[in-house]
Amino acid sequence: LKINALPVQLTGRFGFLSNGYEMFFKLESKSSQLHDIVTVLPPEYLKWLQQTDVKGNADVYVTLGGKYIAATREMPSLTFNMNIRNGFVNHAKAPVPVSNLYLDFRSSIPNMNLDSAYVNVDSLHFNMDKDYLDMVLKLRNVNHPELHAMLKTDMDLEKWNQATGYKDIHFKGRLSAQFNADGTFRKGIVRKGRLRKNIDTALVCIPRFNLTATLKDGYAKIDTMPGSVDR
Repeated sequence: LKINALPVQLTGRFGFLSNGYEMFFKLESKSSQLHDIVTVLPPEYLKWLQQTDVKGNADVYVTLGGKYIAATREMPSLTFNMNIRNGFVNHAKAPVPVSNLYLDFRSSIPNMNLDSAYVNVDSLHFNMDKDYLDMVLKLRNVNHPELHAMLKTDMDLEKWNQATGYKDIHFKGRLSAQFNADGTFRKGIVRKGRLRKNIDTALVCIPRFNLTATLKDGYAKIDTMPGSVDR
């Protein structure tokens, strides 16, 4: 099949059970062009694509499989994986492009249960001339997130804004940052006052984290807001 410009292979099966359905679908696109993958995004992104040079190789892999039985709340599992190699993004001939874009992305929702869901960005990297960003992110359980993250960057935010063509928010300044986090977000019961009815649920635990960052000559402006934040 072709979804806009993206060639994909689809295999699968769908069967009827006495109390529900059983299915397995696999959609994959191997050694595709990153440009072609962007054409699958919602229509508002296609206008951005017309003004942007997008290159690189990518693989996409999606599966949906298992039983759907409403009476026992049994649900199929969903996976979405994506790799990008040698990615390049340059909007309207910006002075410096995003280059060397590298991504390993894995995600899964077993039995459509958000408590078991996970996202694994094993590696995200890109350059803008000598500027760079490196990131690793692992997130498990959407309702009570367990987070493992690392980020390191040194970049000119205005050049990044120009290269990506993101227009709703405008950034300027040089950002240098290192961030590490490891642990769990957890909610608990909090009692307020002495009366039983004054009981609330609040965030009682966050991951251990360390952040070191500097921003020089910073500027931020949202198009829908009258003012800006600067210096």
